[in-house]
Amino acid sequence: MFRRSLPFQLCLLATGCRNTGSHEALSPAGVLTRVIAADNRGDLDGVLACYADDAVLIPPRGSRVAGREAIRTRYEDGFARYRFELRCETSELRVDGAHAWARGETRGVLLSRAGEGDVRVQDAFLAVLQQEPDGRWCIARLAWSAASDVSSGPGN
Repeated sequence: MFRRSLPFQLCLLATGCRNTGSHEALSPAGVLTRVIAADNRGDLDGVLACYADDAVLIPPRGSRVAGREAIRTRYEDGFARYRFELRCETSELRVDGAHAWARGETRGVLLSRAGEGDVRVQDAFLAVLQQEPDGRWCIARLAWSAASDVSSGPGN
């Protein structure tokens, strides 16, 4: 259930994403950077701060995960089972007013805490972000799949 669908839910980063006045909190790219950093620290509050209250995760298998509390439960399970060593590369980012979308790849490994076996991560993602009234950006929607499942170009 969790072994392959966690990686980009967890990508898509150092003190959380609340508005700190920093560039990272005030830009869509900064949110993606901060969520990965929080993943790698196992920082549940930092991760959750990067998501909108009504955020939706759309994993490649399993049911969608809707709302911050459901996302919290999913991350609690993930952090209990694995230590994350992830990196995220955004290949395209578009901003239109208070909305943005980004696509890219998340790579790395989920290191098992209980001998279940490590999980290699190489996922493609599409994230929809929104700007809150206080100016901070957060992840509103996040979908991902194994990078090998994604075609290499238009028409493929």
